Amino acid sequence: MKLGNIIKRIFGINKKSPVMVGLRGYKSAKTNRLTFDWLTLNRSADFDVFQDGAKLRARARDLYLNNDYVRKYVLLMVQNVIGPDGFILQNQAKDINGNFDIGANNIIENAWYDWGLYYADVQGVVSFRQLCEIVVKQLVIDGEIFIRIVRNKSKYGIQLQIIEADYVDEKMNETLKNGNHIRMGIELDQWRRPVAYYIKAIDIESELYASLITTKNVRVPASEIIHIFSKDRANQTRGVSWLAPAMLRLKMLQEYEDAAVINARISASKMGFFTSQTPIGEFSTKESIEVEPGVFEELPPGYSFVAFDPKFPSEQHGSFVKSMLRGIASGLGVSYNTLANDLEGVNYSSIRAGLLDEREFYKTVQAMMIEKLLIPVFKEWLLESLTRGVLKGSELTEPLPVRKFDKFFAPIFYGRRWAWVDPLRDIEAEALAVEKGFKTNSEVLADRGRDINDVYEQLAKEKALQKKYGLIEEDNTNSNGRSKNKRLMKELIKEE
Repeated sequence: MKLGNIIKRIFGINKKSPVMVGLRGYKSAKTNRLTFDWLTLNRSADFDVFQDGAKLRARARDLYLNNDYVRKYVLLMVQNVIGPDGFILQNQAKDINGNFDIGANNIIENAWYDWGLYYADVQGVVSFRQLCEIVVKQLVIDGEIFIRIVRNKSKYGIQLQIIEADYVDEKMNETLKNGNHIRMGIELDQWRRPVAYYIKAIDIESELYASLITTKNVRVPASEIIHIFSKDRANQTRGVSWLAPAMLRLKMLQEYEDAAVINARISASKMGFFTSQTPIGEFSTKESIEVEPGVFEELPPGYSFVAFDPKFPSEQHGSFVKSMLRGIASGLGVSYNTLANDLEGVNYSSIRAGLLDEREFYKTVQAMMIEKLLIPVFKEWLLESLTRGVLKGSELTEPLPVRKFDKFFAPIFYGRRWAWVDPLRDIEAEALAVEKGFKTNSEVLADRGRDINDVYEQLAKEKALQKKYGLIEEDNTNSNGRSKNKRLMKELIKEE
């Protein structure tokens, strides 16, 4: 046999097999003693959601009820995504000359505020801002939320009904005669576009039971439902709890801290055992003594005391909890310092860097809320309000015409913005950027959730008010453009 053939035979190389099979490839794809329990089965997105979505939702709700870190995270999301003022509408409809139609915009903005405060909720319990808070909570805990657009005889003709994920029958899966598919309670066409939603027909009394069991579903057209969830995969139909990546670690940390507290209580109690040299069987009773603080008891003859002192929590307890919380915070998209309320060892640069990254996450959620909830709801509200003729000024004028819907539909929503750790530095940086032409006043105000028209209008009103009370002069400059105040100061200096 030729030497080349012998070498090929030794290394398992032949014409029928690839050269050097298994010697090159992704190490993460190898199956060995370190990765044998690592799943390699690819499944569809809906299969994973159908199998585990309801379980994750139930466990996330339990964590929200009983875990302080989860409660803190949900509060952070509500406070930073929605904030105390909610989303502010600035309608920017323009006339044929390209100028802002201030009168129409004011009418629309005032009516939107009135609707949000008194008429948004079909139950009449919460405002639109509070409804947005509920949406954010449900997104974090359940991973999805359904909102039904209800058209009725209310003032603006439209109201909203929040539907929890449990009420959309996720066990309903079938193929219809028209070729549509019902996937976890959502009817989809051939392009996976939602056509209808199947809502459980449950009366109020049955809601007192643990499970929402029903044999009847109501088919609601997709035009009446807004389904909000974070789509992680292209063909995903239902949402998954945002707590899922950190859920197991959260539960384990909670159990660990509970055990640490119990051990600390036991250690503080200085418990122990009585031992005796008496042979087994010579007595049938077990003696126990309750000792008060600062009291020494005399033991019976033949007995000795052995202390039970579990030295726990150990010195590594704090660093272990901190390490766990860092991983949890990463999975939830917030900084460790914010989630754990731990500002020890931070400085201006580190806390600023953490807040910047965290606030970008909040802005992303705000953008999703604007795109998936506020703009669709505003569009339906504006069309219904224009059709009913309720959008008009305080004076007896004609209502805004529905034929100009395309003109009036120009919403800009501003989300909550935040103050910095060192506001002076940031204001100086923004002022310098405007001065050098890198930013405009409109951009600076937009970053702070303000509209330049409103700001300038308010400044003009304040200036007029100052003139009215004589706080500033009517004209501060002469024909040469010099300040009268400067001229008066020079004259006073000469006289002295």
